[in-house]
Amino acid sequence: MTTRLSLKQMQWELAPIAPVAHIDALAQGSHISPFMARLLYGRGFTTVSAIQHFLACRDPHHDPLLMHDMRAAAQRVITAIHEQEAIAVYGDFDADGITATSLICDAFRQLGANIAPYIPHRTAEGYGLNHEAMHRLAQSGVKLLVTVDCGISNVSEVALARELGMDVIITDHHAPPAELPVATAVVNPKLAQCPYPDKGLVGVGIAYKLIEAIGLLGMPLSNEQMTNLLDLVAFGTVADLGPLQGENRALVARGLHVLANSQRPGIRALIAVAGITPTALKADDIGFKLGPRINAAGRLEDAVPAYELLLTEDFLEAQAKAQHLNETNIERQHQTKLLQERVAAALTAQHNTPDAYDRIIVHADPDAHAGLVGLAAARIAEQFARPAIIIERGEPHSRGSARSGGMINMVEALRNCGAPFVKMGGHAAAAGFTIESDQIDTLRRLLNEYAATNDIQVGVRTLHIDCEVPHEAVSLDLVNELAQLEPCGHSNHSAVLLARNCRVISAQPMGSDNKHLRLKLDLAGRVMTAIVWGEGAHSHHFTRIPAVDIVFHPQRNEWNGRVEVQLILHDLRSARPRDAAPQAPLLTHE
Repeated sequence: MTTRLSLKQMQWELAPIAPVAHIDALAQGSHISPFMARLLYGRGFTTVSAIQHFLACRDPHHDPLLMHDMRAAAQRVITAIHEQEAIAVYGDFDADGITATSLICDAFRQLGANIAPYIPHRTAEGYGLNHEAMHRLAQSGVKLLVTVDCGISNVSEVALARELGMDVIITDHHAPPAELPVATAVVNPKLAQCPYPDKGLVGVGIAYKLIEAIGLLGMPLSNEQMTNLLDLVAFGTVADLGPLQGENRALVARGLHVLANSQRPGIRALIAVAGITPTALKADDIGFKLGPRINAAGRLEDAVPAYELLLTEDFLEAQAKAQHLNETNIERQHQTKLLQERVAAALTAQHNTPDAYDRIIVHADPDAHAGLVGLAAARIAEQFARPAIIIERGEPHSRGSARSGGMINMVEALRNCGAPFVKMGGHAAAAGFTIESDQIDTLRRLLNEYAATNDIQVGVRTLHIDCEVPHEAVSLDLVNELAQLEPCGHSNHSAVLLARNCRVISAQPMGSDNKHLRLKLDLAGRVMTAIVWGEGAHSHHFTRIPAVDIVFHPQRNEWNGRVEVQLILHDLRSARPRDAAPQAPLLTHE
């Protein structure tokens, strides 16, 4: 770390600031502090009504029948239940797919359906529908196939299912391709012809709306039964990085309460093994603790045990399965770290300077595990500040996972670059594909030509800051005030604050492997602990840096009966003298 540069080499950008009179009017009308009014204004909440709805999670509850094909889907399910047809729900091996599969099975069984789950094996079958599975399901007597969190790109597989005598209902939230499957119903709020106003629902959210629609057409669950499904909705939405805005935010807010008080033995066991206090459970706990444990099953092994955990009624079985998932997640963390280090070393060895890297990294590794390439791609994208694709090289086909790093619409880039994929789908932030192995170099060339043509900017990450705060304002009162932003997650992150000129008292590495950095900082005469994840190797630099500017979010830390503020740092840099001119890379709109 050199003087005047930020530790993580990021460009800091402060949110726009409204005129004081406007902030005061928002604060008075919304019954919040000017500080909170300024923060929310910077996030786009510029009216009293918008602020009140956001803070109360009073986003409109939309009629599920507004979704394209939802009426046809719900009516077909009702017919299948009345006639006791065999129904299969076909899910995905990630947390969204697993919770959506669990929700449909739970709800349909309560409605009296003859239903069975099908979750493909990541390594043996890959993502989405496949021909072999269609044959197996048809041979088992399935008459209605309902997909969750998948299916929107499976044109040939759906055609085969119909030839084999199955009706197919697709529920999915991935970006629709140009050609859609011909099915009994295709339910996806992202369809161009879909008038549903909230496009951000994930797979489990759409599954919940299907149950609502079935109820509206004459086969309802009770209010209590519907409420009890919301633990799965909250779990899957947060774990899948669903935007916590609009209807998602309202569903997650209600679902967190259900999750904390869940009567499902599997969820209770998972919360316990993750070391979470149920009464203090927040969305972050799903994202960083519960979700990874459920995802670990499908990443390294088979996702079915994760599904079984969520729906088991036996607490001893739940404890055993939760412990197994916990151990699997530890191994997943280890294997991901090794893969990231191997890829980073290979990229560094191939290029002499940062400018020599491609705008979009495409790296193939024959030893990569298919379940880990997405995680490694996300970490490589962050480390090298550019979109990244990691590919499990095989023969004759290879499977890849792409992460945008927030710099490109990844699924749009993959669709428009002209690469010859066997199969491809995803979102703006993440996508997956299968490609013939001899086309990997072509993919790399075409993607980087696309990035150059569209002038995709890479190499510098931007850190968006909500507000600057004076030292004396950093307190437990501030932590309590910021709790109004909950539930926090994707598209509604925890407050990101700036404090300048914080005196460094000490710096030392922490953690079993000294991976992390702990600082003691002086803020207005008070010593506060600040943590920087993953930066323990830089502790010795602070012996010559007297003061730092920090970008952080404050949190409540309780230890041995003592409650204090702890600062989680997103970035920091050496502070400029108080009388110096403004310093790059901080960009402000003040």
